[in-house]
Amino acid sequence: MVVLAPHTRAGATLLAKNSDRSPYECQPLAQAPHRVHPEGATVHCQYLEIPQVLETAAVIGSRPFWLWGFEHGLKRVWGSDRNEAVLTRETLPSTGLLGMDLVRLGLERSKNAREATEIIGT
Repeated sequence: MVVLAPHTRAGATLLAKNSDRSPYECQPLAQAPHRVHPEGATVHCQYLEIPQVLETAAVIGSRPFWLWGFEHGLKRVWGSDRNEAVLTRETLPSTGLLGMDLVRLGLERSKNAREATEIIGT
């Protein structure tokens, strides 16, 4: 849910997302600064290490204290992204990228929402 600044008493934009996580699980805000990475660098997500891109954007997100990825997050350039559970009957591999890894990777690596969708889908 988003409420834009002109529609709030304090004049601030509000972003909210319902979560199916435990109400007792700490979800601190985490800030990742803009970074330029060396050629051949990798990034360690929750369970996998993957190739890093040359440049990542500054982002802020809410994440369960024990996870690398974001439940939801935002950045200054184009907006926000969030994780959503999707149920499937397909057999999944035992290890892979989590939805929360994809949210953070999409935010850090994209210049707009369309590009984030392509990054996450790939």
